[in-house]
Amino acid sequence: MATHIQNSEIRKSVELLSLFTPQEFYDQWVVNNAMWYIKYANASQSNQDMPKTQINLLHQIINDADSCLKLPYPSASLRYGHDTVVLPLLCLMGIDGADKNIDINGTDKHMDIDKLPDNGWCDYKYVPMACNIQLVFYRSKNRKDQILVKVLRNEKEAHLNVPIDKWPYYEWEEVKGYLIANILSN
Repeated sequence: MATHIQNSEIRKSVELLSLFTPQEFYDQWVVNNAMWYIKYANASQSNQDMPKTQINLLHQIINDADSCLKLPYPSASLRYGHDTVVLPLLCLMGIDGADKNIDINGTDKHMDIDKLPDNGWCDYKYVPMACNIQLVFYRSKNRKDQILVKVLRNEKEAHLNVPIDKWPYYEWEEVKGYLIANILSN
């Protein structure tokens, strides 16, 4: 409630954030971070199924990319969605290690959610406000040359689980082959 007051007119007369200590804010974030991991990422607690919710979208992205690449002029295919779509897609595609599975099992069948940030899982790093994934394609004027693709996550060059020699540029046929063989065929 303390953070949601800012979205109402009552914010001018009521301020509750000062009631909480920095540790209490951090503890609340740890719980929220775990919720994001379990509900939308590659967590064992959700049988690693959440990224699979974006399989149809990944099929569509690949099909649209191939279709646009056949055109004789530059084109774009845009999609808009919430962080609840972007995070599972990041995990499905394995962008920047988002697909990692972190053991957060503690003792006595209680989860040790403090392990998530210690192992590099921070929700705000993967899906900050206005998060996005971009695939930027490059081809030479000689249309017979290979097509390259660069992956951007939140406007920064990103890594895929595809071996390459010239990062951040990947050969589109290799990326597409990897995605189809290792993700869409499973």
